[in-house]
Amino acid sequence: LPPGLAKPLGTCLPEYVFLPASVTSATLPRFLRPARLATNAKPTLPEDIQAMAIAYASRVIAAPVEQVWATIRDFNGLPTWHPALKSSEIEEGRPADAVGCIRHLVLQNGASTRERLLELDDARYRLTYAFETPLFPVKNYLATITLIPLTEADHTFVQWQGSFEEAPEDAGKYTAIISKDVYA
Repeated sequence: LPPGLAKPLGTCLPEYVFLPASVTSATLPRFLRPARLATNAKPTLPEDIQAMAIAYASRVIAAPVEQVWATIRDFNGLPTWHPALKSSEIEEGRPADAVGCIRHLVLQNGASTRERLLELDDARYRLTYAFETPLFPVKNYLATITLIPLTEADHTFVQWQGSFEEAPEDAGKYTAIISKDVYA
């Protein structure tokens, strides 16, 4: 499981169970027998559901994690370190570190987007946000910036990743754009 996620004890069955060779599916109780698919069945997603696309970029910054975090955690400060952005404003006068606040970003080219802060974790150096008004034609966009201290060199490993749904005709298009032009 990813860090921070844990299954409570006693609430799940193991993924694999090893049984003696003498045990066959015919000797198992019906509820433990594997499901059977028709011979022509193919697993598919419903037409309105697409597999999630993943955008990702990472780099090492030659600064201690506390210094990098002080810059990243300012949800309204993205234009101070991202060259594509002209301005940012937190809507309704809310504090920039209030989970649920929305930032309105204006790009250098005049385009704009709105993003909602979903998580700000000072202990794990992690910030998660989602599009309220997408900049790209994607659905269910969710992005996380995570900082990992590299203590021997007093540097910081930065990961920025997002997941979203693209239209079938755009498969891979916005993954590349977001990875290279937004995150990198």
